[in-house]
Amino acid sequence: MWLITIHLSFVWAVIVAVLISITHMEFSGNLLQKTYQAAVQVTQKAEQMIASGHYNSELVRSIAENVTARWQQLMYNAEERMKLIMASMNWFKTAEQVSKYSRNYSVFVVAILNLHSAMLVQLRTDQLKLLVKI
Repeated sequence: MWLITIHLSFVWAVIVAVLISITHMEFSGNLLQKTYQAAVQVTQKAEQMIASGHYNSELVRSIAENVTARWQQLMYNAEERMKLIMASMNWFKTAEQVSKYSRNYSVFVVAILNLHSAMLVQLRTDQLKLLVKI
């Protein structure tokens, strides 16, 4: 019974990991694309303002650099999260396989024990027959 519970928990964990992966893909596809477009627009606007001689060009440049740095950090974090999600999925799939092997091993051990018991019963029966003959 406990093996079934463990197997179901692994299956559930794999399902959750896949759902998280799908959610992350949607995040990466839609929101990151929109954020990238916004970051590019900010950078282009900053370049225009600096080129046109904005009175506080250093502040504009600093803001544009800050937006670029934050964009790069967001991309790095998204990539790291995806790596963790994939590692999680792989771990749970491996754990599920180990669980299956463990169940198969348990069935194998039970079969061997049953065979051993049957052999012992046969041996005892043979010994009793020999005693009766004597």
